Amino acid sequence: MLRECGYFRFTGYAYYFKQDDDFPPGTTFGQIVDLYKFDESVRKKFVEGLEMIEVWLRSQLSNRLGFYHPFAHRIPAYLRKDSSIWTAGSLSIKQSKHIGWIADYSREERRSQSDFVQHFRRKYGPHLPVWAATEIMTMGTLRRLFDLLHEEDAALIAARAGITLKNGKGDHGTFSRWLDHFRYLRNVCAHYGRVWNKVSSIPHWPNREIISRSFPI
Repeated sequence: MLRECGYFRFTGYAYYFKQDDDFPPGTTFGQIVDLYKFDESVRKKFVEGLEMIEVWLRSQLSNRLGFYHPFAHRIPAYLRKDSSIWTAGSLSIKQSKHIGWIADYSREERRSQSDFVQHFRRKYGPHLPVWAATEIMTMGTLRRLFDLLHEEDAALIAARAGITLKNGKGDHGTFSRWLDHFRYLRNVCAHYGRVWNKVSSIPHWPNREIISRSFPI
């Protein structure tokens, strides 16, 4: 077992059983193995759910922005006019969040060697339309793009996910925070990290009852 998963990784599960730096009488190696395998099964279930949510989000963003323009993700007029202040030394540089986002996304686009990306480059030009662009975006890039949407577009997507305010309007602020948690959990799962007994450093973890009513997909 230790050759399979490594001593250091395994001790993360063994630590749960310890009391005062020692194992109480009756603790068995098999109990720790069972806990390790339980965590493995939970992680796989998380991956299944996160896959549905991520694919759904890609579709929602591409359909909403594509309604306006094939390259709406590159055109500031179709996005929120928020700004951020970057400080470098004694200088403060104010620029739109979209400029920072498009710079990061463009690096993802240039790095992508997927067959459909190379086809688009050969036939249509260097940049992907939004319905293709969302397919190569990381979860972090998708989440930041959601925050760049006009409020009514973001609220519509949140409402479609079943996350609403008392007035029935989509609660895009809560949905954005949920995306932070989904992104964090996705990264943990992608690196086969421990999800059992894990404490998230991101506040406002989504309520389990609300999650079960949301994402009608």
